[in-house]
Amino acid sequence: MHLLEWHRFNRKGWHGQTEIAKIKLPENLFIIGTMNTADRSVGNIDYAIRRRFAFVTLKADKNIIKNMFLATYKQAVLLFEQVERLFFNNVAPDYNKDDVMIGHSYFLSDTLEKLNLKLEYEIKPILREYAKDGILIDKNIVKISDEIEKLKL
Repeated sequence: MHLLEWHRFNRKGWHGQTEIAKIKLPENLFIIGTMNTADRSVGNIDYAIRRRFAFVTLKADKNIIKNMFLATYKQAVLLFEQVERLFFNNVAPDYNKDDVMIGHSYFLSDTLEKLNLKLEYEIKPILREYAKDGILIDKNIVKISDEIEKLKL
């Protein structure tokens, strides 16, 4: 990260090193990284990164699933809506739904078999972790763990 900070560069190279240590990055270089704001364990790193780089928030968007025109898009959108309802109804008060909702890429698949594998081995496990960590919580008489297990195509 330090090598990419614009203010550390000068004509002599990085931190005044010799020409041998000089690093030159093209002006049209863009580095795109992703960060899940729900991961509280990277909080201190998050602040350091935010001071150094520009950020764009990308929210989970079911229209992207629709616009991919994959054979599974109807089932994928329905599954997305089921998961979205879990977040709308069960997210803990300390969290913003948009910050913790899993992304639309989890729902992009070209076959129902692959989509079902994503549901069982990617989507449900992360939802279980969210429930275990208190991000998704029980509301009223509904147990969040039961709601997660009910998810299906």
